[in-house]
Amino acid sequence: MITLGIDIGTSSVKAALVGDDDHVIASASRPLTVSRPQSGFSEQDPQHWWHAVCDALDELQARCPADLAETRAIALSGQLLGLVISTAGIASVVTLFVSYRKYVRAYSALNDL
Repeated sequence: MITLGIDIGTSSVKAALVGDDDHVIASASRPLTVSRPQSGFSEQDPQHWWHAVCDALDELQARCPADLAETRAIALSGQLLGLVISTAGIASVVTLFVSYRKYVRAYSALNDL
């Protein structure tokens, strides 16, 4: 059985095809950038995540089409606290877990209780 692993990290998206014996058949990576519009702010555009995933999978498809076709499982991982839920398309900007702004918002919300 071949497993496709996809990791959306802060600095890059990585995709790998892994065999039963935990041997990496092939892998691909695409860099990501972090926007810092103000001191202490860290943001990324989820559309960049999506495009990087698609580009990495396109590379695996070009390099190992038969192995990718044999994929029977997908494993996903991502940034700490990086969940994005949207019913109206992809969000425009996501505040990263390392952003100081999140701590300010959380502290303010706790004070309002």
